Amino acid sequence: MFSITPLINSLLLFTNALLVRGLDASLTLADVRQAFYEANIPQDANLTFNPSVFLEVIFPQESSSLSIVLYTPGTNLSVAAVALEPVFALVGPALSKDFVVIMVDLDVPSPSDPYLGPYRHFLGGDYVPLDFTPLGAFLLGNLTKPVSSWVSPAPDSVAPHRYVLLVYEQPTDFSGQTLITTNTSRYNWDMSAFVRAIGMGDPIGGTYMLVGA
Repeated sequence: MFSITPLINSLLLFTNALLVRGLDASLTLADVRQAFYEANIPQDANLTFNPSVFLEVIFPQESSSLSIVLYTPGTNLSVAAVALEPVFALVGPALSKDFVVIMVDLDVPSPSDPYLGPYRHFLGGDYVPLDFTPLGAFLLGNLTKPVSSWVSPAPDSVAPHRYVLLVYEQPTDFSGQTLITTNTSRYNWDMSAFVRAIGMGDPIGGTYMLVGA
């Protein structure tokens, strides 16, 4: 049985993040979509991106009770800032579904020669909106093991990598999927083929960060 403690910690991180998110109140979903296409993410990841919600990624910090919030797509962050596994929140209309969260690095080993990408940093399902909704934000809670556990960004190149985070509505058959196991390589992951095979549709939200060595 999983402990409820991670959810409590997530709520604390989320509370600390609300003020930071308020600084980006002018960001629109059209801005998010444009940022993705200007960074060639839909083209390189072979996906269609028309977000209907904002995805907020909240990174705890080892040396501070405050957290770092990835909200605006294309934010530059240091390796140290994103070392710990984050929690996720959605900003948008009332939500009642289960969700899948994915993170990939499109630029392995380097943006100039990404022959090993996409690299699957995280794949987790069974995320549900918790009953905690200040400022229209829904913290996502999860008590099941991820399909692919979190691997912190550690790029080899000084040139920043595009770390892309996406959220999908979870299809009924996701929990029983067998396409990815603990033995499946994370490199050269055909994310779009996986999404099609599971019937996940297009992502409903996403963001991305730039992290270099």
